[in-house]
Amino acid sequence: MLKRFLPLLLACVSVSASAEAPLRLLLTETVSLIRPGADGVTPEGPAVDLLRQALQRAQIQATLELVPTARRVDGARTTPLSCAVGLQRVPANEDQFKWVGPVSQDNIYLFGAPDFRTRVRSITDVQKLPVGAVRGSVLTQLLRDYGIAVDEAVDLKMNIRKLMAHRVALIPISSIEMAAMRESPDAVKLKQVFKLLELRTWIGCHPSVNSEALGRLQRVVDAQRQAGELRLLGL
Repeated sequence: MLKRFLPLLLACVSVSASAEAPLRLLLTETVSLIRPGADGVTPEGPAVDLLRQALQRAQIQATLELVPTARRVDGARTTPLSCAVGLQRVPANEDQFKWVGPVSQDNIYLFGAPDFRTRVRSITDVQKLPVGAVRGSVLTQLLRDYGIAVDEAVDLKMNIRKLMAHRVALIPISSIEMAAMRESPDAVKLKQVFKLLELRTWIGCHPSVNSEALGRLQRVVDAQRQAGELRLLGL
């Protein structure tokens, strides 16, 4: 009799272990809200603090890792028990992930260098200019969807350096990120040129991630939003 039920018992143990396995959360560095820790890999910053609080309240064990944008998306798409923080839900990726959120809401503007003088009133005007964006990011794909030629950079800091060197004319930056940048003592002054869109982002997880755990996290995020704890992130 025991031999008949042993496979079932082992299967139950396996499912339980998988459900309790720590998650791997992948984030991308921003100028101020998410930045490298002392080891250069573990992220820290105001947005990271809010995420850690949510995970703790949802009783979810997770490691947080700082990776380039392209690796963040591909990692969550292909690696079990992985999630990418800061994805946009669009038809192309809706069925590829399990979702929690939204975790941020923001207006995206195109900024130029302080001496930018070209009049920009529409997407058609933007299409005539070289625009920089971060490789593999949602904004890069959105710009291309608008028919805009994109000059890619590895991160926002490099994008800003290219802008100031006039290698690109415009770059997209969120209003939340720009507000945080302006508080920095070494902030670079940029010129707001054109409102591109309003953007909501989510946590997108590999289908292997336990749905019950993500349900707990969703309830915590909803509670954070209702309590006003996510105002920093536009919610």
